[in-house]
Amino acid sequence: MKRRVRFVIGYAGYFLIAVIALKALILDKDNMTFLILLIGGVSLTSYIDFLESQYEKTAYSGLIRIIFMMLLLMVAVFFYVAAGE
Repeated sequence: MKRRVRFVIGYAGYFLIAVIALKALILDKDNMTFLILLIGGVSLTSYIDFLESQYEKTAYSGLIRIIFMMLLLMVAVFFYVAAGE
C-alpha cells in the first residue's frame, strides 16, 4: 500500500509540473517559463524512468500514468477555453 501511495504522489508531481507549464504557455504567453518547465519535466521523467528500470515496475504504474494523462488533457482543454474568453 505504501508503494502505491508513493507512485501516485510521484505522478501527481508530474501532473502539477505539466499544469504549470500549460498555464505559462496558454494563459500567460510566457515562453521562457514554459521552456524551463519543459526541460525540467523531461529531465525528471527520464530520471524517474531510470530509477524504475533499476527496480521492479509495479503493475499499476501504467494505469496511474494513463489517469494523470487524461486529467492533464482535460486541464489543457480547460485552459485553452479559458484563454479564448
